[in-house]
Amino acid sequence: MQIPDDWLRAAEKIVASPQRRRVIMVVGASDVGKSSFCAYLASRLQKAGVRTAVVDADIGQSSIGPPTVIGAGFVTRPIDDLAQIGLVAGYFVGSITPVQHLLPCVVGTRKMMERMLGLKAAAVVVDTTGLVLGDVGRELKQREFELLTPTHTVVIQKEKEIAHLAKQW
Repeated sequence: MQIPDDWLRAAEKIVASPQRRRVIMVVGASDVGKSSFCAYLASRLQKAGVRTAVVDADIGQSSIGPPTVIGAGFVTRPIDDLAQIGLVAGYFVGSITPVQHLLPCVVGTRKMMERMLGLKAAAVVVDTTGLVLGDVGRELKQREFELLTPTHTVVIQKEKEIAHLAKQW
């Protein structure tokens, strides 16, 4: 896979971060490459010797664990895809869409992040859902941002569809 230059720069900055614990929230609309970036970043962190976990909060397109579950696991070797990560913990949301399930999505994502940090992850990469547009998308992403308190936020967009969120953060 050809890695875009902006992905390389973002990953280099995060890997080089002096922070002992890193929480990286990856945000973008559906099908912009969030999961691919998360796999690339998690693999880079793991190769750098950082104990790295991934929280897969994309309940509709789950890679770690079954659909409707926020899954989490550790990266133990270089990966190309989040599906190569084994499920360590999960939080059942019960729907493949966050619409009308915002509270379980936000709470579950926070709980899985805390669980991975409690299991001694030095970096937790959070792959969020593609719901970013409209009032519901804005509310979901803002509450995730507030509860996760990420050390790094990566915004992936095709044009400027979520610039309004990135500007706030």
